[in-house]
Amino acid sequence: MLHAPKDLERSPHAVVDFTGNTIPHAVQIEFSHTPSVGAAYVVNPRGDLKNVTWSDDGSNLKVFITPSTGLTTTQIKDFKFYVAGGLTGLSQTSLKAYDQLGVPVSGVTATITQH
Repeated sequence: MLHAPKDLERSPHAVVDFTGNTIPHAVQIEFSHTPSVGAAYVVNPRGDLKNVTWSDDGSNLKVFITPSTGLTTTQIKDFKFYVAGGLTGLSQTSLKAYDQLGVPVSGVTATITQH
């Protein structure tokens, strides 16, 4: 029986999914986390649909999501992204969603799932 070395296993990560009745044009979401010994890394699984810009100061992670084409995506599930880098205690502190004119959109929520 063959076993894959630990180096080939996927590292622990979090998946951030969004739900809501209105699809926003852009989202700003912020998290706090346990001060990390590693470095945060945000992964965009759909670069053809959205741009993901992020910053982390070691305890706070801020993520901005905008459409890559300038057009609002047609599915809210396309806002999904991954957070890697060994972060623990990831907790959402703020979520702001906007339409194409920059008007706040209500009812958009995020769910964090640890893997």
